[in-house]
Amino acid sequence: MRSGYNPGRSSNPYTGIHNENTSGTSSDYIQTYLNILGPALTTFILSKDYTNPDELQRRLRIYSLTLLISSIFFWFWAIYNTWYLRLTNGTGMDLGIFSFFGTTTSSVWLL
Repeated sequence: MRSGYNPGRSSNPYTGIHNENTSGTSSDYIQTYLNILGPALTTFILSKDYTNPDELQRRLRIYSLTLLISSIFFWFWAIYNTWYLRLTNGTGMDLGIFSFFGTTTSSVWLL
């Protein structure tokens, strides 16, 4: 007999994990995001048409521009931390210099 065996349970241990009645219409998703984010952020983040390539490219540009701005900010912060570590301890490096430079480069490439 298996450990944790329940005779009242079906033979498939994964039954019931996924609800079979989920229709997944786009209006359900929009309503869910509207409840979570509010009307101002929902219209800013979500597009009206998920199949329009121009709208999806617009959303990708917004995402990459946001990522670019935050990456530049944290890249300068990592440079300052490295400068401060070398000034006080004589050694040390914030590896954010490399990682945020990479995210900045990828964001510029997407724009």
